[in-house]
Amino acid sequence: MESGWQVSKNLVTAAHGIVAAKHPLAARAGLRILQQGGNAVDAAVATAFAVGVVEPWASGLGGAGVLIVSSPNSAPVAVDYGVRAPAAARADMFPLGPGIDQETGWWRSVCNDANIHGPLSVAVPGVPRGLAAALARFGTMPLAEVLRPAIALARDGFPIHWTTVMQIALDAPLLQRYDAAAKIFLPDGVPPMVSSPASPQRLRQPELARTLEAIASEGPDAFYCGPVARLMVDAIQRGGGVLTGDDLAEFQPVIEPAWVCHTPDYQVAVAPGPHSGVTLAEMFDILGGLDLESRGHNTTDYLHWLIEATHAALGDRLARFGEEVGWGLPTSRTRTAGHRRRISNDHATPWDIHVPDASSTTHLCVVDGTGTAVSLTQTLLSWFGSRMLVPGTGVVLNNGMMWFDPVPGRANSIGPGRRPLSSMTPAVVFSEGGPVLAVGASGGRRILDGVCQVILNCMSFAMDVQSAIAAPRIDASGPQVMVDQRIPAGVRDGLRQRGHPLVCVDEDMLPRLFSSPVAIARHAADGLLHGGADPYHPAIAAGY
Repeated sequence: MESGWQVSKNLVTAAHGIVAAKHPLAARAGLRILQQGGNAVDAAVATAFAVGVVEPWASGLGGAGVLIVSSPNSAPVAVDYGVRAPAAARADMFPLGPGIDQETGWWRSVCNDANIHGPLSVAVPGVPRGLAAALARFGTMPLAEVLRPAIALARDGFPIHWTTVMQIALDAPLLQRYDAAAKIFLPDGVPPMVSSPASPQRLRQPELARTLEAIASEGPDAFYCGPVARLMVDAIQRGGGVLTGDDLAEFQPVIEPAWVCHTPDYQVAVAPGPHSGVTLAEMFDILGGLDLESRGHNTTDYLHWLIEATHAALGDRLARFGEEVGWGLPTSRTRTAGHRRRISNDHATPWDIHVPDASSTTHLCVVDGTGTAVSLTQTLLSWFGSRMLVPGTGVVLNNGMMWFDPVPGRANSIGPGRRPLSSMTPAVVFSEGGPVLAVGASGGRRILDGVCQVILNCMSFAMDVQSAIAAPRIDASGPQVMVDQRIPAGVRDGLRQRGHPLVCVDEDMLPRLFSSPVAIARHAADGLLHGGADPYHPAIAAGY
């Protein structure tokens, strides 16, 4: 017998609204917006701007995102503000290296990792116009008002938590190559100190505060068309990048109906287009009709089918989907029925993936007192994106070109203005009475399995959201299936006997071997809201 960590978080219950986010300061900023009379979209936009300040490695103005908004009396809608390739991008713009790149685990490597960091890796960012468009369409408060928390956090700084130091330290070797980023995040050439009462330390980003203030007073055009845009373009082109002022000025988010995956008891709204919602929908289609409840939670049969559904759907995604050929049709029964027939109860299907995906992302959910739900994912793609922080703006730029296949002639190859595949998977589960669950996660390709399991835990196995998030999970997105050691040894042995290459692991703060979810559920009977957050991350749910 050994002693060990017992990590847990409380289930949050509230009547008027809940915000769940990956940083406490961002969640509290969104909650204040709800308390001031804002709706779920007002609070989500405020939280999204704020989290880009306090988690600068995961998201921010220079990144991408997608959200789902769903209300009791209207169909769910997606706001897609993912990155796009510059107009000058071309399929053969990156000389290919040997083997598979270690960042995505699927595409060919590129010489000098030019698609992963530096000016050529930057795609057109979508966050400012995407969030502003969502607010204008579905919110009630002025942009300047919801930006106040983010501006204050950037201008005045915030206490440096140990996770901030850890995230900076993990990427320090690359950050050191980019002077402007190193100046902010590596003072004196090393990560900052953790704040304590005896030695208070704050991370201040004054240039970012001024950029946020410009957006608050002038709208998102201050980012895409004014001095900030010129500074970004100059920095990128001086380093050999191809993004132009026209690329920025012409960017617009896409607002369209969400795709809906139907199960016998509920529906799952996901984002159309390049994001992983279509793949989540395909997983639900493959699992449809299997009566998962009778198989039992985290049994060998249940996890075998979950692994097989993940591999089949991800295989389709990585081989078949792209801007030129389309993003797949999650309601198509032909392909998923074929997968279901090919899956054997007795043995695993071969799975060809090379290394796990190490992308960095953030997620937040908001549900207000009217029952309107928002599920929102944002990202810079890798930790600190391209690692380029534009002097004079405080903006860390994405490395969105990494999400394209660098080999010409493929489904997801690079092309002018194209959108790349993305791992973002915000989802809202709803029934006849409206939204009942908003859920999403950070964690790159691991997001898909995490979101699927949290939904099934809540909807098929009647867990509350905190229990659903904290329950032991598997992840089948990499070359080996990661299995939480809390899953019984007999179940693990059964999966090995069927041919699944398992690695038994402890879920922990570092390394993160599973995705990191947050979620909010609404009980139809009494209307009360329940919020949950990853116990292995500083994420919180906050309600009133």
